[in-house]
Amino acid sequence: MTFGNKIQKLRKERGLSQDALAELLCVSRQAISKWELGEAMPDISNAIQLSQFFHVSLDFLMNDEYTSDADIPAVKETEQNEKSRLNKRVHILTYVLLITGAVGLLSIFILSSLVPVTVMQPILETQSDINIVEQNEEPAETTEEVYYVQKEVIGLTPFISSYHLEVVFVFLCIMTISGAAMWLNNRRKFQAKEQDERSNT
Repeated sequence: MTFGNKIQKLRKERGLSQDALAELLCVSRQAISKWELGEAMPDISNAIQLSQFFHVSLDFLMNDEYTSDADIPAVKETEQNEKSRLNKRVHILTYVLLITGAVGLLSIFILSSLVPVTVMQPILETQSDINIVEQNEEPAETTEEVYYVQKEVIGLTPFISSYHLEVVFVFLCIMTISGAAMWLNNRRKFQAKEQDERSNT
């Protein structure tokens, strides 16, 4: 894409006429027309103004091989480095979530199977009273009373309830599931990338 084609494309994308662009740059409309037709090139000051106005680099404007700023080697390398750093951060976050969640859940399961906790267990007792009036037996009156006794038990549910770990347990579950989902997603992307490389070769 030539310099003139780029200027024309950028101008039309912003809905500007040649007259409007010329007024903004303090040049004549004929100058804009010649630039777009490739009959002339702007001087360095006008080129800098065009670069700043359209928010593109001078390298992009002056090099016909570049169709966007992303084609410039320095920019391309920077974008690749940024993408690489982002991928590393995602991988680190994935393993942190997965390992922390899994280790936390495993610790709770192991402790709940080894450490007994004291719970209050209800016991129901029934008592019957027989009243005899004028040698006629009345139905027995039954009363029920509930007593609570302390008892040591081993299990996941009483352990979590006794130490109030409900929120922690749910949080660890979410961390583990999120980490596993991210790991699977990264694995799929890696496999897809490998397939693309094999197909290209």
